[in-house]
Amino acid sequence: MRQFMENYMEGQRLTQPRIKEILDQDIPRFEETTQYLERYVKKSSKILDISRASGWESTYGAYLKSIGYNVDYFGNDDVRFKFNIPDNSYEAVLVLELFEHLNPLSNRNDYNDLMKDARIFLKECKRILRPQGYLLLTTPNITDYAHIRALIEGKEPYYLYHFREFSPNTISYELHQTGFNVIQVDTIVNKSDPQVESMIKQLGGRNQQRGKHILAIAIKEK
Repeated sequence: MRQFMENYMEGQRLTQPRIKEILDQDIPRFEETTQYLERYVKKSSKILDISRASGWESTYGAYLKSIGYNVDYFGNDDVRFKFNIPDNSYEAVLVLELFEHLNPLSNRNDYNDLMKDARIFLKECKRILRPQGYLLLTTPNITDYAHIRALIEGKEPYYLYHFREFSPNTISYELHQTGFNVIQVDTIVNKSDPQVESMIKQLGGRNQQRGKHILAIAIKEK
């Protein structure tokens, strides 16, 4: 996987330092995401990767194509309009590290507006899926150890270009609210932080689902 992606990004004219940065950060997520994908989606399934068709954002989709998956791209993360895709078009939709980039309809800081955007997006994903089609979604986990440590240290936990980040519970809730049958919501790239773990335990909290990224699998029943 790593060698393919390195070669691919070289073809996209990324610099070697940038390629190394992306690979070091994302290969663990790519590897775990692929394990889930293999469990639920056949290579012959008609798959939509909601990502750009070029640039480093398309690296994972290009890798999937290289190992035999049938992948199309839809390249835009602005959900202020409907997808120009017919109903029931795909057997699987991949939303990988894009949910946190959804552009709010008006005020960036308006909670209700952001949640409306999330639901517009998920409803469009559901509309273009065929019955029994799968949605696979990954997004940063706002409740992971690194975010908690950043807050303790007085630092900004959000990445600069993220409009909002989510908890596993919120992702599960929003999928249910938009009519998906949620099969699994888990976290991936799980890294320990003994000091933060101990603090959470002392406060009566839970140390489950503290991985760097949320991974959700949901199905469109009908």
